[in-house]
Amino acid sequence: MTAGKISANRDLALYLRLFRWARPYWAHLVGLFLLSLLATPLALLVPLPLKIALDSGLDSKPLPHLIRAFVPAGFRLTPSSALLFAVGLLIAVTILTQVQTLALSLLKTYAGEKVLLAFRSDLFRQMQRLSLAFNDVKGNR
Repeated sequence: MTAGKISANRDLALYLRLFRWARPYWAHLVGLFLLSLLATPLALLVPLPLKIALDSGLDSKPLPHLIRAFVPAGFRLTPSSALLFAVGLLIAVTILTQVQTLALSLLKTYAGEKVLLAFRSDLFRQMQRLSLAFNDVKGNR
């Protein structure tokens, strides 16, 4: 066997052991993945308030098609209402982005600490199984 295959086998064994520790937290990991995917649409919404402010507030163009579906039918678009709408949308997008970042950070920390605790518990359990004679023979390295 070559050194590369031995290294690959060790890496595979290490990954399998890591997956075993992380298995109870698969729902948290899926949540992390989904929260990470939410960052892309939120980032794409950031320039929309500027577009509304410039096009509808200053140039008196109608609202974009994407936004018209969420605006009540009786809403009369004036330059000042378009600017206020753009400011409100900017605040809403910013708050949603910050909440997504906070939730991602909290869930990442929680899942990481739980996996680390499982690893440390297994390591401590393994150390407890070793006899004192083994420690005397091996000594401190």
